[in-house]
Amino acid sequence: MFSLATFLLLLVFGALPSVFDPARAYADEAPSDSARVIRVAYVQQEPMSPADESGAFVGYTYEYFERLAQYTGWSYEFVPVEGSGPAAYKTLRDLLGAGDADVAVGLMATQEGRESLAFTRDSFAALNVVLRTAAEVSDDPLDEATSDHPLRVAVIEGSPLASDLEAFCAQNEIPYETVGFADAGEARDAVLNGRVDVELAADMSDTTGLRTVVHMTTHPLYFAVALDNRALAGELDDALDRIDQVDPLFRARLRDRHFSVASPVFLLTDVEKSFVEGAAPVRVGVLSDQPPYQYQEDGQVKGIAVDILETVAQKTGLRFEYVAAETVEALDALQAAGSIDMVAGIDRDYSTANERNLALTQPYVSASYVLVANKSVADGAISGKRLAISSSSSYDGGFLGDAIQFPSIASCLRAVFKGEADYTYVDEYMTQYFLNTPEFRDVRIAPQTYEPRRVSLGVVRSDDTTLLGIVDRAVGSLTEVERQAVINGNVLRERPVDLGELVHANPAIALAVASATCLIVVLFVLIILGLRARSNAKTAFDLKKRLRLYALCDDSFFEFDCRTKRLIISMPGKGQQGLSEPFAFECDAPAVFDEERKRSFAELLGGKEHRVEEVRMPDTDGIEHWLRVTVDPVEDASGRVAHTVGKIEVIDEERREKDQLVARAERDSLTGLLNSETTRLRIGQQLDALAGGERGALLVVDVDCFKDVNDTHGHLVGDLVLADIARILRENFRIGDVVGRLGGDEFMVYLDRVGSTDVVLGKCDRLRRAVERHEYPGTDCRVTISVGVVLAHAGDTFDDLYGRADEALYAAKRDGRNRCGLADGALRSPKAAPAP
Repeated sequence: MFSLATFLLLLVFGALPSVFDPARAYADEAPSDSARVIRVAYVQQEPMSPADESGAFVGYTYEYFERLAQYTGWSYEFVPVEGSGPAAYKTLRDLLGAGDADVAVGLMATQEGRESLAFTRDSFAALNVVLRTAAEVSDDPLDEATSDHPLRVAVIEGSPLASDLEAFCAQNEIPYETVGFADAGEARDAVLNGRVDVELAADMSDTTGLRTVVHMTTHPLYFAVALDNRALAGELDDALDRIDQVDPLFRARLRDRHFSVASPVFLLTDVEKSFVEGAAPVRVGVLSDQPPYQYQEDGQVKGIAVDILETVAQKTGLRFEYVAAETVEALDALQAAGSIDMVAGIDRDYSTANERNLALTQPYVSASYVLVANKSVADGAISGKRLAISSSSSYDGGFLGDAIQFPSIASCLRAVFKGEADYTYVDEYMTQYFLNTPEFRDVRIAPQTYEPRRVSLGVVRSDDTTLLGIVDRAVGSLTEVERQAVINGNVLRERPVDLGELVHANPAIALAVASATCLIVVLFVLIILGLRARSNAKTAFDLKKRLRLYALCDDSFFEFDCRTKRLIISMPGKGQQGLSEPFAFECDAPAVFDEERKRSFAELLGGKEHRVEEVRMPDTDGIEHWLRVTVDPVEDASGRVAHTVGKIEVIDEERREKDQLVARAERDSLTGLLNSETTRLRIGQQLDALAGGERGALLVVDVDCFKDVNDTHGHLVGDLVLADIARILRENFRIGDVVGRLGGDEFMVYLDRVGSTDVVLGKCDRLRRAVERHEYPGTDCRVTISVGVVLAHAGDTFDDLYGRADEALYAAKRDGRNRCGLADGALRSPKAAPAP
């Protein structure tokens, strides 16, 4: 029959891994001649003994036997048993009975078992019997059980734990029904699929996707030997007693190391999922200066705590936002104001947590303390020395030295570095973080045997503990690999080089480097100044030579440095002994020339081509002169213009003669108006400049009966009449209008950009009346004029307009003279517009 002892035997070796090297034939290291070999029988069942990276096996049972060997001197030969269930148990019993094994591991000392086996007096492990449900189920299935809907329990067929279930449910009046399964895997799948409510199991079995609802009872596990080998059981008891005397916590530590392993699977209950979906970002208070746990760098919060929270966020779906504070007091003020929901790190001390109204999660890091001291504690004696301690420390014991408080643990370390304190106590991770700084070289470190520092997340206490439960369980689910990855990423990361730290750590070297740098800079400056002085002297000498050369000429010469924007101009005959005397100004700053002249002259200096230009510019005496400027650029080796040299000549007389020649060529000698050719040219240019929508007006003016004037009064009076009419024309039109004499007694006027037709005809009437009223000195001669007018538009040609205006003129003459005729329009007579 499948007994409780059999079940526990299989369970222990299915869940308590032992260490066995597959390279060896089931034997521990080759025993010496004097070593006694103990054969240990165990069940070969998955998951049995996981191998480490070296190929050896590790586990609870193996470590226990090795600990026993320290006091017995034994070595071991391990005898695996294939299979499971009653057959495997019978094989173990047969091995002990046949003398093929000395010890069987993990049996309960039941009455049935004592009839065929001898057991040790003391147990080496304990097994807890539990009920488990799916991790996603938020309700307690035991509370939901009723007579109509009893608790459905998955039980492995033939499991001896069924009696524990029966006793527990009877005691607590819980109605239940069992559902049998062939193995633990099928039972667990049934719970996860919802076919049953809970499974009956031992706490050492696989918990993936499950959570414990209740612990029902506990069974001790013993070493078993054959009945005729009771002496070996006594030796085992003596060794067990010896271990309990010298190391009472050995069993607890061993169990914690091998069975307090987080499940890699994290699942939220339905209630927790609903909470996460509706939750706002959780506000987490972070200390800005507690590396590597929590700190600010480059405007971002970083540290172990922050990375742990980000891992929790990935597991749970919670969102976190961080609020930085410089001190614990500032953090408490934020909490009191309701500005934060959690703190990123708090030592696992319930008294301090209660004072700060915080609920603690499981620790996310555990680190040993070390003593950090500077040179003043070289001999290791700290009595009378200055201890740096954080103002938020919960330690309330005495001190060997004089305690000095600092705002944070990091500031305590810095105080030791700087000599403001002699020593302090910090954990190993913080110490390792600061070991990356150069100034840490001269400190001394001593590991301490105190209780390790454990750091938890703190959740502000509230009636709703859902957030605490989610974060607490998520932290507990972190594997050692996940935790260590976060720690390594923050402790071993490369820190940016801090010049201040380098100088503080190496003052002598820093002073030497600074002195050498200053010396090099001074020498470099002196060399530069010397070279510049030599260059300036050479430049001054070259300039002096050039000025002597310029003095031999009557013109002015200039040089322009394109890099410095400095212009030097030599003025002839203004220096000593009549030699040239230069003056200079910066083209980008006020100097001898005003802004407009500087701008005009600077434009001449641009470009890469040799050129000669004539400009009109006022001299320093305020009188404008015509200048001919010859510009010749000088390129450097790269092809860029580096200098511009040139000559300035005053050409007033030359320009005056040229202007007179131009005037004689363009003007009518009698009237001073533009001659016929120039008139046609100017009007053509203005017609070309007309834009769409703009209008001009062309006037052809003819003296009425001018031949009678010559015949009656003589040609001199005729010339006088023409000259006076020319003057009247100039007086009645704008400076920009074109006024010219076509020949004989015919004149032409072009009005640029005129308004309405009435305006043009009004101007013609005023002109006509002015001529009609005009008196000629020394004669009683009176003349009138007739005017032909045509409006010009963009695209019109001179010849076309001239022809149309001429037709309008002769139409006015045919109508009686002394009129203004508009091409394609009416005539305006003296009666229509009488003279005032």
